[in-house]
Amino acid sequence: MARIHNEGKRMPVILTPENESLWLNNSLTQSEILSFAKPFDENLMDAFTISKLISTKGANTNIEKVKNRFLYSELEMRLF
Repeated sequence: MARIHNEGKRMPVILTPENESLWLNNSLTQSEILSFAKPFDENLMDAFTISKLISTKGANTNIEKVKNRFLYSELEMRLF
């Protein structure tokens, strides 16, 4: 994930189906919450670029083409 989402050194929490109901528990302790913050197996993920509309201020992002695969000629697509 760091290869494509590392500018801000952030990592999303990705839940397994087994952990979804646990995550929604309102009585989790800080320790229990932090236990979800671990790297997700990148072999179980698929990555591709999407339209820049998703981050365009004022754009209607509630449309199908925002989430569709979008190829940028200036990017080398070897990661995807």
